[in-house]
Amino acid sequence: MSEYFNYSALSRGTLARASDVNARFQAVETGLALLPARAKLHEDRVGYHAPTGTANALVVTMSPPLTAYAEGLKLRLKIAATNSGAATLNVNGLGAIAIKRHNGEAVAAAIWLAGRLSS
Repeated sequence: MSEYFNYSALSRGTLARASDVNARFQAVETGLALLPARAKLHEDRVGYHAPTGTANALVVTMSPPLTAYAEGLKLRLKIAATNSGAATLNVNGLGAIAIKRHNGEAVAAAIWLAGRLSS
């Protein structure tokens, strides 16, 4: 089972109606439409969010929504304003949490530059 397409086989040796075959192709097309555009994949622009809020207090609304924070959560953000020091992130109203670097330290000033993707 997949969120993109659920396969169900036509029975071997039976006559397939055009409507059955067309319905299956439509299901495949619908599933493929859920995938990111080829240009986004090529340019590595898949999976980033454009936060609102301020440079040091970022707010993100995800769809489908994040329902809980988990250790190791990693989000890519398109930064609107260069940060001036430690920063927080509030995703889907779950509450602001301190943003940490991979080594557990708080982010430093100007670690994120306006107009760039966070890493």
